[in-house]
Amino acid sequence: MKSAKPRVNAREALIDIRAGLSDQELMSKYGFSAQGLTSLFKKLVAANLLRPKELEDRKSEGDSTVEIEVTGHRLAHTQELTLYSYRWRFRTNAWIVSSPAFSGRALFFGGWDSRLYCLDCETGEQLWSFRAGDVIRSSPALENGLVYFGSWDSYMRAVREDTGAETWRFKTRGPIWSSPRLAGGSIYITSSDGSLHALDSLTGRQRWQFKIKGATLHWVECSPVVESGVVFLGSPRGIFCALEEGAGHPLWEYKAGAPIDCSPQISAGIVYFGSGESTLHAVDAATGRLRWRRGTDRAVFTSLGLTGDLLIFSGLKGEVYALDKETGEDKWRRHGDGGVFTTPVESDGVIYLGNTDHNLYALDARTGTELWTFATEGAILAAPRIRRGAVYFSSTDGHMYALDVGLGR
Repeated sequence: MKSAKPRVNAREALIDIRAGLSDQELMSKYGFSAQGLTSLFKKLVAANLLRPKELEDRKSEGDSTVEIEVTGHRLAHTQELTLYSYRWRFRTNAWIVSSPAFSGRALFFGGWDSRLYCLDCETGEQLWSFRAGDVIRSSPALENGLVYFGSWDSYMRAVREDTGAETWRFKTRGPIWSSPRLAGGSIYITSSDGSLHALDSLTGRQRWQFKIKGATLHWVECSPVVESGVVFLGSPRGIFCALEEGAGHPLWEYKAGAPIDCSPQISAGIVYFGSGESTLHAVDAATGRLRWRRGTDRAVFTSLGLTGDLLIFSGLKGEVYALDKETGEDKWRRHGDGGVFTTPVESDGVIYLGNTDHNLYALDARTGTELWTFATEGAILAAPRIRRGAVYFSSTDGHMYALDVGLGR
C-alpha cells in the first residue's frame, strides 16, 4: 500500500521563511492552511533548523496538517539542511533489491515477495502486480509493450506492460539473479545453470546458449551488456569474453585472474569492469587488448558508473572513487561508512548511490563532496534511477521511494 502524505520541499520553505515571505505568501505558495503553516514552523524548530526568535512576529496558530521528515545524523555536524519530504513511497511485504524501469507513467520493479509491481510513477499508486514462483531480484527491461524479468524460480518471463498478463516464459536450469538486456530483437540473460541464454524477445524461443566458464562453482550475478553487435560478459572464473550477438560465437577473451561479478560499462570503444583480486580493468572493446589496469583497496563487486571523463566505482566499506577513464588515475576519493553495493548513477553533476547504512547519498560528481543524504529503514542494494526531476530507489525496508532530485542542494 502507498503511504500517502502531503509533501513539501522543506529546504525551499526554510529559504523562503528566511527571505522574509509573509505568512500569507507562504500559505499561498505552498497551499497551506494556517494550521499547516504552524505545523511547518513547529517541526522546523523541533529539528533545530529554525530558531524560535525567527518566528516572533508570526501569529499563525493551528494543528499539524503537513508531514515533514528529518533524516541524516550528519546534520548536526555539517549544518547542512537534510530535511526532506518524499513525493511518495510504496510498501511491499519484503525486501526490494531491484531497480525500477519506466514506460510512460508506469514504473516496474520486482520484490523478494515474488511479485513484479507496476505503479503510477507520479502518484505511487499500484496499477497491477504479477506473482512469480520465487524471489525477483533482477531489474526489469522493457520493449514491445512487454516487461522482461528473471526470477529465482528459474524462469525468464515476458508480461504485458498494460495488464501484467504473461505472454511467454522460458525455463532455465537454475535461479536467475541477473538482469536481462535487450538488443536486436533478442533478450540476453544469465542463469545459475551456468549459461548465457539468447531468446527471441517476442516469443521466448531460445536462439542460442553459451556456457560460461567456471559458472558451475558460483552463482552467476553478472548481467551481460550488448554494444555494436557484441555481447560482453564476465565469469566467476575471471574470464571476460566478447561474443558475436547473432549466434554467440566467441570473439575474444581476457583473463582477469579472479571472479568478475559486476556488469561491465562501455564508453568510446573501451570496456570497464572490476574483479575480485582488487583490480579495475579497461580493455579495448574490439580486440580485448588491455588499455590500463590498476589496483584498488578491496575487491570490486559492484558495477561501475561513467560520467563525462570520470569512471566512478564504490567499495564494500562505503568508499567511493573517481578515476580518469582514459588513464585510470585518481581524481578524488571519499571514505564513508557501511558498504556500497549499488552502481553509481549520475544526473546533472550529481552522483546518487545507496549504502548498507540505510542511506541514499547525493555527491558532487566533480569533487565527491556529500550534498545530502536520505535515510530509509533498510539497506539500499539496487541502483537508483533518475527520471523527470525525481530519483526512484528501493530499500530492504520493503519500500520503493520517489524523491525530488533537488533536495539538499
